Amino acid sequence: MICWFEIPVIDMKRAIAFYESVFAFHIKHHNFGTTEMALISKKDEKLKDIGALVLNKKHYFPNSSEGILIFFQSSNLQKEMNLIEKSGGTILRPKTQINEELGFMGLFLDSEGNRIGLRSIN
Repeated sequence: MICWFEIPVIDMKRAIAFYESVFAFHIKHHNFGTTEMALISKKDEKLKDIGALVLNKKHYFPNSSEGILIFFQSSNLQKEMNLIEKSGGTILRPKTQINEELGFMGLFLDSEGNRIGLRSIN
């Protein structure tokens, strides 16, 4: 379970559009001086913030091959994977079965070039 995450972005408007389109997240944009943050909430969990998109050119850099890799839980992995490229992302690994017990996963680059995973039981 993810308790908090921060995803670096280059273009906040584009990143917000991507995450709202693919995951239907509720996103609230805030400006904190040299850092912009867009707080992400899940609509079905009483709008509790779970992470943020962060724009700070000095401290946050999108990364497509190294560093942290987060996986979002998905109730319909294929539906979300179908929205990735339409929303400005790139599929790295299509829906793939891990095994019968662990279910399925997929990897993609978001609109900002970050490597992100999806995981589901079906």
